[in-house]
Amino acid sequence: MKAVILCAGRGTRLGSHTDELPKPLLMIGDKSIVELQIESLERIGVKEIYINLNYLSEKIVDKLGDGSQYGVRIKYKKEETLSGTAGGVKLFEDELKDQPYFYVLYGDIVTDEDLSRIGEFHVKNSAQASIYLHKRASSNSMISIDKSGLVNKIIERPTDKDRNDWEGDSWVNSAIYCLNPSVLGIIPPDSPVDFPKDIFPILVREESLFGLELLGKRFAIDSEERLFQAKEYFKTEESS
Repeated sequence: MKAVILCAGRGTRLGSHTDELPKPLLMIGDKSIVELQIESLERIGVKEIYINLNYLSEKIVDKLGDGSQYGVRIKYKKEETLSGTAGGVKLFEDELKDQPYFYVLYGDIVTDEDLSRIGEFHVKNSAQASIYLHKRASSNSMISIDKSGLVNKIIERPTDKDRNDWEGDSWVNSAIYCLNPSVLGIIPPDSPVDFPKDIFPILVREESLFGLELLGKRFAIDSEERLFQAKEYFKTEESS
């Protein structure tokens, strides 16, 4: 199996933490974010991982090398201009086109979830794309699913009116995906494209996007507060 980890972001909201270190290399306990992700993927049988790079790219390559120390093979591609979350995966279309499906993780996500659950769910539903979901008030995305997990509505960057008009449960994109290679054909080349804003609405209309509740703990390391919370949680986990 194969996976993509998106590691090109700058992490400006983390202040001085990312002045000299790319966000995926921030430490959670004795391991960096991206190392924890690699280990989670290797545990479920992923052997090839592709990483897009931009900010302080050489530090990520120096740290991870060819992946052999983690039991995987790593291939990198550097973006001179950021191409968005979907564009960053599109870079590896040739490497992924022979897969029945592959995993995608944003490079700032830390979780203790068993990632095999989303793969099994994806296959069971014959989905084109499957995403982990969690619940959180006032998020920047709102997603509705039916009893089977089929996503029937998604609003990115909702307004106050969107929130007031919303009926039923509101799920949030957890930024961990399983995708079929067919999704890559929807992503236009050579322009910034994001999954939530540009690609997922297309898949909703095609009734081929499914969502699964994330059962583990998850942190998106997008602020100093969330970085501290993740450090505290995983410190507790290690000592328990």
